[in-house]
Amino acid sequence: MNRFIFNLRNPLLMVNSLAMITALGIFLYFFLPDVATYRQETLITGFVFFGAAISFIYAVRNRIQLSATTFITLAVAAAATLGYSIGGLSNPTVYGLLFIAMPFASLYFDRSFNRALAASNIAIIVALYWGGVNGLAGMLPIDADDFVIMVLNILGTGAILDFTLTRFRFSLQEAEAARDELTARNLALDESRGELELRVDERTRDLARRAAQLEASAEVAREAAVIRNLQALLDQVVNLISARFGYYHAGIFLLDEAREYAVLQAASSEGGLRMLARGHRLQVGKVGVVGFAAGQGQPRIAQDVGADVIYYDNPDMPETHSELALPLKVRDEIIGVLDVQAREQNAFTAEGMQILTILADQVAVAIENARLLESSRRALEELQVVYGQRVAQAWRRRLETESPEYRYDRLGIAQAAHGAPLQAGDPERFLSQSIIFRDQPIGALELMREDSEPPFTPEERSLVEDIMEQTALALENARLVDEIRLRSDQIQLLQEITSLAASLRSEEELLQEVAEKLQAGMDLLHAGVVLFNEERTEGTVVATASRKGAPGASAIGNVLPLRDNAPTLEVIDTHRPVIIYDVQNHPGTAAFRESMKPRGTYTLAIIPLITRGEVIGSIGLDVAEANRRFDEEDLTLFNQVSAQVAQALDSTRLFQAEQRGRQAAAALLEITQIAASTLELRQVLREVTQRSARAVQADRCSVFLIDPKSDYLEPVMAQYADGRADETLWQQFRTVGFLPLEAVPALQKVAATRQPLALNAPPTAEMLPPSWLSAFRSQTTLAVPLLSQNRVIGIMIFDHIRPGTAFAPDQVDLAQTIAGQVATTIANANLFEQTVRRAERERLVSEITTKVRASNDPRVILQTAISELRSALGVRPGGAAVRTQQSDYPGGNGAVTNGSNGHTIKPASAEQEE
Repeated sequence: MNRFIFNLRNPLLMVNSLAMITALGIFLYFFLPDVATYRQETLITGFVFFGAAISFIYAVRNRIQLSATTFITLAVAAAATLGYSIGGLSNPTVYGLLFIAMPFASLYFDRSFNRALAASNIAIIVALYWGGVNGLAGMLPIDADDFVIMVLNILGTGAILDFTLTRFRFSLQEAEAARDELTARNLALDESRGELELRVDERTRDLARRAAQLEASAEVAREAAVIRNLQALLDQVVNLISARFGYYHAGIFLLDEAREYAVLQAASSEGGLRMLARGHRLQVGKVGVVGFAAGQGQPRIAQDVGADVIYYDNPDMPETHSELALPLKVRDEIIGVLDVQAREQNAFTAEGMQILTILADQVAVAIENARLLESSRRALEELQVVYGQRVAQAWRRRLETESPEYRYDRLGIAQAAHGAPLQAGDPERFLSQSIIFRDQPIGALELMREDSEPPFTPEERSLVEDIMEQTALALENARLVDEIRLRSDQIQLLQEITSLAASLRSEEELLQEVAEKLQAGMDLLHAGVVLFNEERTEGTVVATASRKGAPGASAIGNVLPLRDNAPTLEVIDTHRPVIIYDVQNHPGTAAFRESMKPRGTYTLAIIPLITRGEVIGSIGLDVAEANRRFDEEDLTLFNQVSAQVAQALDSTRLFQAEQRGRQAAAALLEITQIAASTLELRQVLREVTQRSARAVQADRCSVFLIDPKSDYLEPVMAQYADGRADETLWQQFRTVGFLPLEAVPALQKVAATRQPLALNAPPTAEMLPPSWLSAFRSQTTLAVPLLSQNRVIGIMIFDHIRPGTAFAPDQVDLAQTIAGQVATTIANANLFEQTVRRAERERLVSEITTKVRASNDPRVILQTAISELRSALGVRPGGAAVRTQQSDYPGGNGAVTNGSNGHTIKPASAEQEE
């Protein structure tokens, strides 16, 4: 409505403004020189002016109809007055005023007012025509044809306006009806929105409750994954379920070996503990919801236990009103039941059941893992027994074929033929100690002293016993060394790889030689090295070696996705080698099976490269022979090779990082020396930007300063790293680089965050202006803020124009360090420039003061001051003057001027004049 009133008000404001301006212009131009002569005309003009002013005021105050009435009345009255006073209908202004009034009447009033105005206009025209014909007053006659045309125009205009007004009001009514309909629809939409908000709130509460349950489920799962003792695990799980989910009882039943009964193993409530103490059990498939879940393998819920036909009424659980039993399954085998009971009816929602089902699956896995762990422990004990037996058998075989004996006397030690043991007359001076390894006697030590020597003390006998234990271990180690002599080639291979790892060489050379040594030393089909990216999502082949004539070797540089590569992912997760026999039929090789066919691989070994606790890559070994197997000694060798190669990689990378650090330090030192050599900013920036581009290994470096008042970027320097010049590009840099900071989103972000920004991809118009993209053709860009006194004074930009390049983190750090030095240099140069300007100003003040004080004549003093100031300030001759107040100087007239422009300098006192 306000907009509608405003639109109706505009015509009144315009026409009244025009009337006032026209009346005022006529008065000033025609009547003002001689008002007495044009008294009548002046009165009419004033009447029009003030009437239009009143109408204008009404319109400004939104009193539209009153303003329209005033204007129409003014127009009709002015037409009648002018017609009577000046020329009658022969005066065109008369007819024009009558005609102008009619559209406004149609616009602001109804049809009756419009018709009345038309009739009034016709009456005035008839009256003026009659007056002209009869020569009344100052009226002049007009032709009858003109009179008829005027009347017809008034009538036609009135009819047209009447029709138009009718259509307009009809359209307005339709618009109001549409508005009402739209209002009703908006109300309906608001009601729908309110209902939707209620639904959203309800859903949000449901999601919050579900999130809390999921968090509780995750906590139970974490605790279950940590605990390895089965009974401790069961007790912890039921207590956590009761505490986190708010159910007053939780219990876990496990099936007995015959799978006939579900036996309660853990409970969280007092009644459950009583059942646990008496060995509570339920028959599978027959008793209660627990028996049903154990027998059918399906969840069973009783939202109202009183109405459930299979509910077991347990006297130890009288508060139960709803119960949920969930089967515990591992590999589709039921191992037990998770039983949850609540005091409320309908306590279990669909979402809660779903979460408890997931939790039951996790608990089942944890229980199975605990059982497997106990089984593994028993297996380890058995393995130790087997190993002891193996050791015993090995020593028995060795002793059957070889049983050396050594004797020691004062002359030394020597091997002797097998003979009778030593015999001593005094048992105190004789000591016999068996050499035993894992309960297997493998030898004996006999010591005998002379009668003149003291007997063996208990401490000496204990010492001999300890030494023999270590001797047994040493003898076993010697036996193992003998057994691995057949692997001397592999040991030599390990030594060669260790030697390679100890040599200082590039990463690529090291890994390539390792691959070649492994392939040749172990007679492999293929050997290769793959390094992973930081996210462990893909690997790149960096070294490869193949048997002569072997097909399908991987090319260096190939990128291998790891998402579906199950064996490699297992190596990354477990940090252990993975051996795959029969690659073409193994289920874990489906993702890369086809690519292995042309290679002829039957067995694949993947060995992790681990540095600082992270798997950074792997060594792949391909074997073509189906009957070849890798045993534990092979795996040990692989782990040793992996450790050596990983350590060498780490050392190489550290060495390269140290070299980069030295290069960075050298670059910073050179930049510091350049900055200290001169304070001429442009010269410093020219050399610094070129050296910085080389240090960061960028193609170009440029510097922008930021105007602190306008936030505009000012391009001040750009250099190629190789020092070449491109005048055209420099002009483009100076032209398109001068932009407001907000026009360059990337640089605006750098200035806001005060952190570097690396765009390691071709920049887009969302980050850099299109004019920059077309002019500079950057492939990758690095922007670094120039910080001085905690304020961003500019931005330093490095970019590559070659595709396939990127800025590494150490390059970003170096660029940030260089930027700090450059910012300091710029700040020092600006400070030096300010100091020079201040010194020059003080010099000028001193010189002018000396010249002014050379005379005691006030006029000479002021003329000297004016002349010196004009020279210092660059004022044109005659463009400066000094005027003093009335002073006490002898002969002073109070003003001294110099020049014709009248500008003066007016000191407040004689002291200021001096």
